[in-house]
Amino acid sequence: MVMLVVAYAVVAVVVPWALGRHRRAMACAAAVLPAATAVWAATRAGGAELTEKITWSAQLGLVIDFRLDALSVVMLLLVGGVGAVALCYAGWYFERSERLMIGTLVVFAGAMTGLVLADNLLVLYVFWELTTLSSFILIGTAGPERAEDRRAATQALLTTTAFGLVMLAGFVVLGQAAGTYRISALLADPPGGGAAEAGLVLVLLGAFAKSAQMPLHAWLPAAMVAPTPVSAYLHAAAMVKAGVYLVARLSPAFAETGLWRPTVIGVGLVSLLVGGALALRQNDLKRLLAYGTVSQLGFLMVLFGQGTRTAALAGTALLLAHGVFKAPLFLAAGVVEHRTGTRRIDRLSGVGRRLPVTAVVATAAVASMIGLPPFLGFVAKEAAIKAFAHGGLDAAVLAGVVAGSALTTAYGVRFLRGAFGGGGDGARAADPWGMVVPMAVPATAGFVLGFIAGPVHTMVAPYADTMSGDTGYELALWHGLGLPIALSALAIAAGAGLYLLYVRSLPDRRMRWPLLDGQRIYNGVIRTTLAGAQAVTKWLQVGSLPVYLGVIGATVLVVPGTALVVGLVRDTSPSAYVPHGWDDPIQTVLGLVVIVCALAALLARRRLSAALLMSGVGYAIGGLFVVQGGPDLALTHLVVETLLLITLVLVLRRLPERFPPRRRQPSARIVTALISLGLGGFVATFLVVASLSRVSPPTGPAYADLAAEEGTGNVVNMILVETRALDTLGEITVVAVASMGVIGLVLSGRRARRSPAEDPGTGEPGGRSWLATSGRPAVGGAPMVPAAATARLLGPAILVFSVYLLFAGHSRPGGGFVAGLVAAMAYVLRYLPGGRRELEAALPVRPGVLLGGGLGLAVATGAAGWTLGGFGDGEFLKSEVLHVAPPVIGDVKITTSLFFDAGVYLLVLGLVLTILITLGASLDESAVDEADLEDVEAEEGARP
Repeated sequence: MVMLVVAYAVVAVVVPWALGRHRRAMACAAAVLPAATAVWAATRAGGAELTEKITWSAQLGLVIDFRLDALSVVMLLLVGGVGAVALCYAGWYFERSERLMIGTLVVFAGAMTGLVLADNLLVLYVFWELTTLSSFILIGTAGPERAEDRRAATQALLTTTAFGLVMLAGFVVLGQAAGTYRISALLADPPGGGAAEAGLVLVLLGAFAKSAQMPLHAWLPAAMVAPTPVSAYLHAAAMVKAGVYLVARLSPAFAETGLWRPTVIGVGLVSLLVGGALALRQNDLKRLLAYGTVSQLGFLMVLFGQGTRTAALAGTALLLAHGVFKAPLFLAAGVVEHRTGTRRIDRLSGVGRRLPVTAVVATAAVASMIGLPPFLGFVAKEAAIKAFAHGGLDAAVLAGVVAGSALTTAYGVRFLRGAFGGGGDGARAADPWGMVVPMAVPATAGFVLGFIAGPVHTMVAPYADTMSGDTGYELALWHGLGLPIALSALAIAAGAGLYLLYVRSLPDRRMRWPLLDGQRIYNGVIRTTLAGAQAVTKWLQVGSLPVYLGVIGATVLVVPGTALVVGLVRDTSPSAYVPHGWDDPIQTVLGLVVIVCALAALLARRRLSAALLMSGVGYAIGGLFVVQGGPDLALTHLVVETLLLITLVLVLRRLPERFPPRRRQPSARIVTALISLGLGGFVATFLVVASLSRVSPPTGPAYADLAAEEGTGNVVNMILVETRALDTLGEITVVAVASMGVIGLVLSGRRARRSPAEDPGTGEPGGRSWLATSGRPAVGGAPMVPAAATARLLGPAILVFSVYLLFAGHSRPGGGFVAGLVAAMAYVLRYLPGGRRELEAALPVRPGVLLGGGLGLAVATGAAGWTLGGFGDGEFLKSEVLHVAPPVIGDVKITTSLFFDAGVYLLVLGLVLTILITLGASLDESAVDEADLEDVEAEEGARP
């Protein structure tokens, strides 16, 4: 099962890349995997459960559990089947190749597949949020130039993500109360008590938001700006079902708790009735279907919230039926819009005459939706009525179900009448078969499944049997005359009458009741949040960096500083450790260098002088590391210090040469001095106290012993790439994300690149033998030929040295991190004399390739721990030893941690190059502006 999820990630990248120029072939090829998923799920219907376990980190208890059962089979049929239909439809819907759209749809399908297969609450949450991110991209990417699309995408993201975090808190509470995060174990032995009920409420809030239940429904109608294939897949058959799926998954364990039925059924009934009423008031076909989806999802919540066997049978049947009738309706609305240019009912007339096949398919889908035999929707509605035909409080719920069904009939007829009714000129337009055939497939499935209700029952019965209640009821097309069919006929007749007497003339007006207007509630929350944020920002963000640093420093002194003083006063016990001044006299000299450079930087009036003096502080600290016996740490520190100095010098080009004159009041200077001295005293005291408070032996010798067992002499590198490799992977992932943030911040709002003829800093090679381009020096002035020659000569040697550090890191000072920094120094030398253009000419690939390749290599190395250790038994990022025997050299032992280190090497190199290029782009643009200004001033001076 994990390989199925991985396959979606591969297809999402490979298919758009390989077939991006052929939009229809790309869409159909992308649909193969979802279709195969549906076929595989169908073959597992009624079979035994499948389980799979992947160990991520055994020490931290991180385990990926997957499980396929009857409920998962139903969801996979929807996710795979409707996904394949939507992708094929997209090939004919879009007028140009949409690589990002198709790839993201495949990613979404993979995320939904992982969500319904997950047997761990935390794993489920990860896939849950992946569906949210995919939805955001799919809604906002279709028309990024339109504010409406961006606003709808943001609304969907904020609503589902905010309550997703609430749900995560509920997962944590439930997991801690149950002592496990495995869903199957939690269902077998559900936790009780107040904590579990509180966690359950939080989980339900997340499920209600995801499935657009009242009053958290507004994001779904707003998301109808998305392309039709997206609406048909995400907002009819897949994403909005995630909340319903979660309720169905937890119902066997928690349906008997005191708050479950009132909460779930209450919210579901309100959504069923209000969503149906709002659907009747819509003139936009997709918004009508969106509010109808809110209503149908409420119906599903009512069924799964009941927690009985018959209700579960009805719920799973309706879950399947809803996907196969609502997706064709969205696709039909897309065909109408594609052919007429509008979705508004008041502007459509005679479309059914021009698109007869589309009208027939939509009619079949509506027939299933309102519950006409022999469609699957009829089977599900019969079972739903039967589930509540017991009197008592169930009678009130049954009345709500019948009323909701009547509303469903009314807005179903309104959809057909509005989309395909009316007169026309009689001209017949050809149905777009590339769009009609995918639309007809699920509609036909709803018809066929109604006839074969027996196999459907066999498929869903194992899930329903986990509930309490009558064990004799079975899904069937005909149960004879009785209350269910009578109430079903009553609902259809009432709905038709409601449409004929009232709905046809109903104006498209906004809901008068604010509590039921979800969009108004959302807008009010956003306005209040922004107003509060603006007030807080206006009070805190005063635009002064010294003030910000002062507040941070004062907070450190007040909170942990006070705790430190209190601890010192209370703890009067003597320490067994006696501190001494130094281990080596040279440490005193280096300490004095640190103090002198810091004081000189404080008194310096030039920015460059202050930068050099601060670097002197850093280099002296690196010397302390050397004296203390940490060559790895010293080497890394010195290289980082050098890169920081170069970057700082480049940035200083944009600032005045001297610091501004000090105009602060004496009181401000006194406060600054007190905070600075207090912070210095706090840090020094804390370090001394930490040393004196040691009660256990240090962990360093244990790591040294472990390194000796592993046969490595580099303890630091062993910690980074072996024992704490998971931490390192998280850190380099953050670095990769941060690099994208750097690019966005530096290049946002930058002007378009000028042509070489217009830009004095660009052009073809101008005859300079040591420079590959005619770029400007990064530090300004004329091209520095000696520096260029030095860079050309030293660059290859530095790169070779970096590779040596990479391989030597296993047993000697080195490793991927410092090796990547050293390699970056070679390109910094190329950057300084020729600027960004020279650096780009020297790069074999773009920095983004290095970033992505390095992160991918590190992750792939972690996955190798699974495969080499036995799939399912191996551990992610576990180091394995490989033996190779190349000719002449003989047997060579290579550890997989070397490849992980190589990934770190590439990522660090890509990060530094990314910063140089983005920073160089900003500096080069500034240099161009200065050159243009000088040219203008020269022209003005030359005028008589």
